[in-house]
Amino acid sequence: MEKGVRFIAINNGIDSANQQDRDFTPFLNIINEWYAKDTSKKIRAVMKSKGEAGEHLCTNPPYGYQKAPRQ
Repeated sequence: MEKGVRFIAINNGIDSANQQDRDFTPFLNIINEWYAKDTSKKIRAVMKSKGEAGEHLCTNPPYGYQKAPRQ
């Protein structure tokens, strides 16, 4: 522990005071980063597909527009 600082990740059960956790932390960070990038790509693909199909991409109209009344 440099300068008395510890890293504790409660959700993952990691504490930098434990040597095994310190060895595993970089791999966990890589996995989390990959997951976020993968999710982002999937969401962008879905939004692009919906846009190309002419479906609504959101429930609120853009600023300055009003929703058409229900028929």
